[in-house]
Amino acid sequence: MKKNLAIAFRSSSLKETFVERLFSSYNYWLSGFRTFEERAAGSRLGFILETARGARFELASKNLPGPARINKYGVNLSGLEAAFKEAFDEAVRKKKILLLDELGPMALLSPSVRSLAASALVSAVPCLVFFRRGAKSFEGTLAGLDNTAVAELDPSRPFVPGTEDLEAGHKSKARVGEPKERDPYGLRQKVENWIEEHIRGLKER
Repeated sequence: MKKNLAIAFRSSSLKETFVERLFSSYNYWLSGFRTFEERAAGSRLGFILETARGARFELASKNLPGPARINKYGVNLSGLEAAFKEAFDEAVRKKKILLLDELGPMALLSPSVRSLAASALVSAVPCLVFFRRGAKSFEGTLAGLDNTAVAELDPSRPFVPGTEDLEAGHKSKARVGEPKERDPYGLRQKVENWIEEHIRGLKER
């Protein structure tokens, strides 16, 4: 079992549902954070970051000022940097799994976050990382780490390099309109198995 598990995704809604379930089922053993869209009347207003301890803040918004921007959204880099550092410190101190949702364009804006992510991935802390397909800086790094297995969350898409670690032998057969919960390759179960094995290891430390 690899120390780290990195999961590539394209569909934000599928990723949000997947991570929310992990947050609910394994919260005690998780440090870190998840991100999700903030919407009103069918329109996306920005993004919220929620920590494993329940704190929330606005990560990105059309109304946030400042030079750190992704398209039309201002990014709360200081909040992201503080949340990342606190999560990593807690994972080390309290022997928890570090959940990073997500490593993508916003994280790339911060040299501090990039440095912390690199440190976490080579540390003794088990890391469960979600990253957006196309974030080539993280995609290439994660696929090249010997201590990291890479899986694809969207089964209807081509697999990223390294997905054979979890998905060996499977062919993409998902059809448009199939329920998101179908999970044809059992990825949810494999992620849960990875988490539970690391929980056993953390208990023995």
